[in-house]
Parts: sequence; structure tokens; C-alpha cells
Amino acid sequence: IIDRNGFPRYTKTTITTRDALLKELKVIRERGYALDCEEREDGVMCIAAPIRDRHGKIVAAISISGPVHRFDKDRMGFLVECVMEEALAVARRLGWDD
Repeated sequence: IIDRNGFPRYTKTTITTRDALLKELKVIRERGYALDCEEREDGVMCIAAPIRDRHGKIVAAISISGPVHRFDKDRMGFLVECVMEEALAVARRLGWDD
């Protein structure tokens, strides 16, 4: 996909290089969730977490999005926790036993 489409820039914070993408993917794997900090659309932030099946394979994801001002420092921990808890709840219904 990257070779075919490249890295189109949508905002000033869009990831636009292969190295930057690989670095971000490493961070996502380490912390267990992804953030989109106005990378696709100015003023919009997202938090996403993977959902695993009973074998531990990632089969889906859950996310929340909203205006960036609603994702301030005081709420980020709470919002990340909510997304992670819901992802885990769905994964457990699919048989995942962390």
C-alpha cells in the first residue's frame, strides 16, 4: 500500500515517511494503544485499542474520536483506560484470556 500510495499529507502532523511510521508502530505495540493526534483531520483526536480473539490474534479494534480540546492532559489517562477496558471486555467475550 505504501509503495503504491506513498504518504499523502493531510495535516501538519500526518506521518509522511516509512521510518516515522515504523517508529510510531513500535511505540503503539509497546504501550498497547494508538493515538491519532490530528494526523488525518485538524482538530480531531482518536484513541484506539486492539481486540484479540481466543488465540491472541488481533481481529478488530475499538476507538473513540472527538474534538482535540476534549482530549486534554487531565482526561487522557481516563479516556485511554476506558478504551483499553472496553477492548479487553470484547476480547474476553471472544475467548481471550490475558
